[in-house]
This record gives sequence, C-alpha cells and structure tokens, in this order.
Amino acid sequence: MASILQSFLSMLQPSPPAAPIATDLSQEEYMSRQNDDSDNFFLLDCRTSQEFAGGHIKGACNISHGDVGSRLSEIPKDKDVIMYCRSGRRVSVIARVLAANDYSRLFHIDGDMTAWLRNSRPVSND
Repeated sequence: MASILQSFLSMLQPSPPAAPIATDLSQEEYMSRQNDDSDNFFLLDCRTSQEFAGGHIKGACNISHGDVGSRLSEIPKDKDVIMYCRSGRRVSVIARVLAANDYSRLFHIDGDMTAWLRNSRPVSND
C-alpha cells in the first residue's frame, strides 16, 4: 500500500522545467559576435514583415513564425541561428520548429527587440 501511495504522490510532483531549446545570448555577447564573427551565424528576426520594416537589427533575415516551416531552406544548418522577436514568444515557436528539423545551434538574443530598443542599440531600416 505504501508503494502505491508513494507512486501516486510522485505523480503529483511538478516535473522539472524542460531545458530551453535555444541558448540565451546577452545583447553584449551578440554585439561582440556581430563585430567579430558575423560569417559564422545567421540572424533571424521572427517578427512580422511590418514590424521588421519599422526597424530591425542590422543583417537580420525576416522570417515570421507563421512562415518558418515553408522557409526552412533559407536557414542554414551549418551556422549558429541567432533569433529574436518582440518579446520572446515567437522565438520559442520557431525554436521548436527548427529543433524538430534537426537544427541544433540555436540562440536567442536576451530581451528581444523590446530590450534592444530600450537599450538604444542600433537599428536598421534597409
């Protein structure tokens, strides 16, 4: 009886949170990579095309979270994929899609575009 009770109680325990699919990268770390290592990563802006047109991080490719499945061929598997959106929600969607399609070098700019703008980081409109 005790083992049944222990088994039942263990089912009620919250499971540990899943490890994030994408590794967080501080804005400072990203800016350092942007200056020193831009050939070894692919910068992915996961926002809508309208948001992207309003300003984005220089060098970013815009693929919205709704289009990523049909545009996987545009995202290289042999480079680090560094992603951002407005607040982080869309990055989590895209990271799951990419991981399910054998992408393993996934990174997320901490704070996304909201913090990027708040910190007065450079923005491009081209």
